[in-house]
Amino acid sequence: MSTGQPSSRVDTPDYSMNTISQDEAIERRLSLYSFNKVFPNYLSHLQQIQTLVHRLLNQKLTENDKLSVQDITNLRKTLDDKYLEAKNFVDFERCSYNALDLSLERTVDNNKNALDGQLAEIRSLRDELNERNDRLNQMHLDITAFNEESVSLNTKSTTMKYTKEEWIGILNEPEAFDKLLEYKVFKNVGDGLYSVTEELFDGELELKRMNEIMKKDIERLKVDVDDYKEKWLDNFDVISKIGSVLKDKLNERRHGSEENEEDYDEEEEEVVERVKHDESFHSDEESPFNTGEENEIYELVQEDENERDASEQEGAEIERVADSVDSATLDEPMKDVAEANDVGLQEQEREQEENEVEGVAQDQVMADTPDSEANQD
Repeated sequence: MSTGQPSSRVDTPDYSMNTISQDEAIERRLSLYSFNKVFPNYLSHLQQIQTLVHRLLNQKLTENDKLSVQDITNLRKTLDDKYLEAKNFVDFERCSYNALDLSLERTVDNNKNALDGQLAEIRSLRDELNERNDRLNQMHLDITAFNEESVSLNTKSTTMKYTKEEWIGILNEPEAFDKLLEYKVFKNVGDGLYSVTEELFDGELELKRMNEIMKKDIERLKVDVDDYKEKWLDNFDVISKIGSVLKDKLNERRHGSEENEEDYDEEEEEVVERVKHDESFHSDEESPFNTGEENEIYELVQEDENERDASEQEGAEIERVADSVDSATLDEPMKDVAEANDVGLQEQEREQEENEVEGVAQDQVMADTPDSEANQD
């Protein structure tokens, strides 16, 4: 059995050629040499020599046993080779473990040196996290206590206990405390304390009852709105037609009053011109009758002008009412119609008064004209 040392099996690599085929050849050669077979090979060869020596000492050699000088020399050489392989293996393993230990020690030292600067910051972060955790725990306890207190207030009655002096300080009236105590609002619980008990919040049943009442009110309002809407839609066409008719009537009345005013103005101008050209106003002897007549005519003219201004204002008001009838909202249609009717009635009354005044003025002028002519003659 001739295996030889590992160094005798590995050829010197050619660094000038770095190809994939060379790398594969090197890996294949290294795979043939396994350190796991070093000790078994050495022990197996040592066992063979021991067996041969034992048979030699007991004089039990066989024909297969060769004890020539060359054979013994080969056995000794092979045993030396196996021993060197085992020793190399042990040395290699020792060096590899030493290198690994040294690498680990250096890694640990480097990590320690790197963490020394961050250790204070890490401790500070740890303390801050612990403080936040404590605050969160306290907040959780406070919320739990608040929830328990809220449930107690909602489900149970609340009781307040104070002394008489404290209650008087709260009420700010000494007589109020005596009255409340007389009406048994305060209850004496001993030790000079007076308590009052009250439910601060409505119960669940009361809230449900209020909710049902609100729902019924909402449903009733919906029904009322729907009914009103249907009624309004039914009467909308009728109201629109009424508004159109009123507007037409108002326009007719306005145009008719304008024509009457024009005729009346022409007659007034003729009367005024006739009075101005009358010689009775230019005579040297002025009679009391002529002065009164002149004043009466000018007063009639002034009244007519005032009535004409009033009629113009009424016409503007009529136009505004007519426009409001067309642009009225759905909520107040009947109100606009009533206003338009009122304005129409007022206009009719004023027209009647104007006609009466006009008739009186014409009669007076016609009656006074012969007297003036007679006085002139």
